[in-house]
Amino acid sequence: MREIKFRALAVTGEMVHGSYIHSPKNKGCLNEHRIYEHSTGIDHDIIIETIGQFTGMKDIKGIDIYEGDLVEFTRGVGNWQMPSHKIQTDIVTIIWDNERCCFNIKYGNIVQKLNNFKYSRYVYKIIGNIYENKKLLN
Repeated sequence: MREIKFRALAVTGEMVHGSYIHSPKNKGCLNEHRIYEHSTGIDHDIIIETIGQFTGMKDIKGIDIYEGDLVEFTRGVGNWQMPSHKIQTDIVTIIWDNERCCFNIKYGNIVQKLNNFKYSRYVYKIIGNIYENKKLLN
């Protein structure tokens, strides 16, 4: 079982984490989309376009990886047994694939499955997200 949790930009501009709530507007709420933050017990009105689900994975530093994260993706290129193998790093975006029902990484025109780095030669390091760090997308 993986943990189901979400992250989104609150209308106040802060990134909040917790359970996603979609219900009719309550008294004092600005919209019908909210994140309930378990650590504070507060419902935050969110910008729905910024919502991202937890992938179930953590980066090399132990930070949760969410849909919409910008990640340094490092991997070996070529044969690892050869002394001439190379290391390549790209900045990738974590995306959800509705057709395959899985999280993917996207860089340039390339899309591939997000693999658990514990069992591969891939390393992921979060450097930001597509909502707060748009300059990293270039």
